[in-house]
Amino acid sequence: TAKDGQVQAEIILRSTLANNQDVDSAGATKIEFTETIDNTSSFSSNRFTTKVKGFYSIKAYANLDSVSTSTNAFLQIHKDGSNVQSFVMAGVGGTGRQLAASDTIELDIGEYIEMFTDVNDTSYQAQQGAIFNINKIN
Repeated sequence: TAKDGQVQAEIILRSTLANNQDVDSAGATKIEFTETIDNTSSFSSNRFTTKVKGFYSIKAYANLDSVSTSTNAFLQIHKDGSNVQSFVMAGVGGTGRQLAASDTIELDIGEYIEMFTDVNDTSYQAQQGAIFNINKIN
């Protein structure tokens, strides 16, 4: 509970990409995370589904490999199957390029969040160690 006007956050989910994930250029691809912390049993099929209405802090980081130098890379937050926030890095090229995405989103019971990546002209790899975290803001 917040005290003296302070905002507190409850850890709901922490998940990571356990193995490298090959991705093709056929459009946005869902990142296949594995939960390491799931305090509300809300993570399944690479998505977080809300059990309690409220505001949630969403954060994700992904390292991309084998991306051409003229490529734009995107890390996207999807809510109920639609892209609600897209973060872009222009001309990423090379190996180990890190993308970060974060937002605060109001969610009703049963709504879900997924993380996607997209590169506009080549096949590439999302590298092991990508992170997807969700905290409920109290």
